[in-house]
Amino acid sequence: MGVMDAVICFNEGAYARTEVLKALKINPGVNTCEGLRKIDYVRICEAEMAVQKASKEARTTKRQIKRKQNALEQSMQDEYSAGNC
Repeated sequence: MGVMDAVICFNEGAYARTEVLKALKINPGVNTCEGLRKIDYVRICEAEMAVQKASKEARTTKRQIKRKQNALEQSMQDEYSAGNC
């Protein structure tokens, strides 16, 4: 039963537990429903923040690589330019 609950929460969210309770002929209360909605909301917000952080890190890394490549190309151009001995 615990495994099924974990799968339902992972796939459908914590609020899906209310459907299980209803199937067992147990009516969940208002506080239960509200609490499960809040759990889902917090989970979604944390996931969005994690995605934004990963995206920002990827952009920063990409910019750093581009700057290093540009600096290397600039130094190579200075090294082999016409008139330099």
